Amino acid sequence: MKNLCTLTLITLLGCRTTDRPPKASPKPLDTIPLSWTVDKVDSGRLLFRNAPTIETHLHDLAYIGQVPIGKKAPLLILSGRDCAGCDENISLYMLSPSDGPLNVENGANRNKYPGTEKDYETGKWVYSSRVFYGQVLPDTNGVIWYESRLLDNDHQARDVYLSWIEHGIHKDTIFDRREDISQTLELCEKGRCKEIPGIQYNTEP
Repeated sequence: MKNLCTLTLITLLGCRTTDRPPKASPKPLDTIPLSWTVDKVDSGRLLFRNAPTIETHLHDLAYIGQVPIGKKAPLLILSGRDCAGCDENISLYMLSPSDGPLNVENGANRNKYPGTEKDYETGKWVYSSRVFYGQVLPDTNGVIWYESRLLDNDHQARDVYLSWIEHGIHKDTIFDRREDISQTLELCEKGRCKEIPGIQYNTEP
């Protein structure tokens, strides 16, 4: 009986030495580092050094920056067009990979790019904005647009568009421009947020 047990033990040990280590199971998205390091942009894809590749379906894609969202993947700030070889202006897009893929069909999730917009026929000014991302207001992380636009009666309207993070949830709102941009500029000077450089462009035909 003792010899039988010894033989069984040797057999089991022999089997263990031939076992292959188990394959590493893929990490859930939210276990990946919260700060994603961009490696490069490849056509409409974003390649990261420490996170999965993101397919954006955007043309002329550029990575701008990111805003932390608690324990979720960060809010990625991107620019691009949803069509190739068209007259569509470059726009801003925001995406937290934790919320699923970016939908860009039929103008979805498209936001104005900062800078000055003029009428393509008359050259008349119609819109301008300054855009910041990060801690854009005290106790508020997100992206903020300080906008001015020309109305049909030739009057000028000013408003603020805020896309912010609250308890890990991405929210949006627009309100009359009562907020003083100085708060955001002060945070920018302290390195709490960054301004996206503006460009000049025309309205789409």
